[in-house]
Amino acid sequence: MRRTSGRQVLGIFLIIIGIVWALRNLDIFSWEFEYLYLSWPFFLMIIGLIIIIRSKGSFGGFIVFMVGGAFFLSRMYDYSIGEIFSDFWPLILIAVGISILLEYWREK
Repeated sequence: MRRTSGRQVLGIFLIIIGIVWALRNLDIFSWEFEYLYLSWPFFLMIIGLIIIIRSKGSFGGFIVFMVGGAFFLSRMYDYSIGEIFSDFWPLILIAVGISILLEYWREK
């Protein structure tokens, strides 16, 4: 199986961005769609997913995805980012603990 290079991923990403931008200029998307899915938190989530997939479960990719997801949820539900982090910080601690244990068990 052929492995996808970084240049191919970048080329595909640029084509998708160009198509989306052109459709946006033609007023194809509703305001809500643009506000949610053409935003930097959504792209941060996509970048996190790409990192996770390419590096087979990278913790850094998980963090990027979670930060993007938190900001995305704050946009989606009109919820302040501070409230999201205060409500979900225990889950972040659990995820960090699980990651540390998985790394420890992989080394054995």
